[in-house]
Amino acid sequence: MDRGQEVSATTRRDADDSAICKRLRFALAGGHRGVEELARSVLPRPSLGRRYDLSVTNHTPSAAAAGSALGGEDLLRSLAGTATADGGDLLATRESAVPWLRTAGLLPGDAALSGSEHGALLRLRDSLRDVLAARAASGTDEDAAAQLTRALADGRLVVTVSADGAAGLASSARASYSNLVAAVAIAVAQAW
Repeated sequence: MDRGQEVSATTRRDADDSAICKRLRFALAGGHRGVEELARSVLPRPSLGRRYDLSVTNHTPSAAAAGSALGGEDLLRSLAGTATADGGDLLATRESAVPWLRTAGLLPGDAALSGSEHGALLRLRDSLRDVLAARAASGTDEDAAAQLTRALADGRLVVTVSADGAAGLASSARASYSNLVAAVAIAVAQAW
């Protein structure tokens, strides 16, 4: 952007700001109703009825109905068991992880994993394994618990309320990986 374009952009911004200030002064003179009308005309409108990308509580049962998804403790043990003591790893590569995740009902058929998501999946699985091992030994592992907590934060869970007042959980992210993590987080909450 050259100097002339900068000045032009600044002038437009100043003009827009000036117009808003004039409207605000006019609205304030008109009282409360004027301010409300100004806010509606200037501020971005909230999206009423915003839909989250995936209602996790509805996602996993529908996959379970198809006979492919696991839930609760079974899902956690299955995910943790994808790496075995003899060095086998069903999630070793993105190409091997995707079919396993689809079969478990955690990844839609048209979704894939990026390299960073695959790395995050392995960290999630490993921290889950460590926490399960500590629980099996009737002990605690603060580091593993903290790592699992950080890994589960990728699920971006929010509480939703339907028109009839029923509460549910949903992932506020659009990414398939976040929805996968949200389903694991719900399984953790249900199982423990």
